[in-house]
Amino acid sequence: MKEKPDLAGLRMELAVLQEAQGQSEKAVENYKKILEKNPKFVPAINNLAWYYAEHGGDLGEALRLALLAKEGAPEDPGVADTVGWVHFKRESYAMALSQFRFAAEKQDDNPTIHYHLAQALYKTGNKSMAKEVLQKALSLKKDFPEAKQAKELIDAIAAGK
Repeated sequence: MKEKPDLAGLRMELAVLQEAQGQSEKAVENYKKILEKNPKFVPAINNLAWYYAEHGGDLGEALRLALLAKEGAPEDPGVADTVGWVHFKRESYAMALSQFRFAAEKQDDNPTIHYHLAQALYKTGNKSMAKEVLQKALSLKKDFPEAKQAKELIDAIAAGK
């Protein structure tokens, strides 16, 4: 793909497709190429931060990227979810909770965001609210990617864990 700054969106679509097809390394390469040309391209910054947090990357770098994305798109619920997820992975549950709450308020119909919020609530000791939020996530969509884990967490809360 010939490099042109105005093709960041196209390269972004390619990277997302590569991730969906399990070609994560290629996707990461594309995110980095986007950022070489356009270091403030929030979607690539956000996805790279998420990738590092989700796949055992450098959580310090993931946090730096997530906060950079937040600076570029402070009202974006997807970015807030990423910032929250990085904090969650760093075991900063209270900080994660505030980001997930913001994301859930902005995008109330996203079951994954509600699942993340419930995890942070659970980790901060608010198990009854976590259960309510998990039930809401499952009511929004029965088969979202984290549905199995949501059901398991509901069972764990019911069992007093």
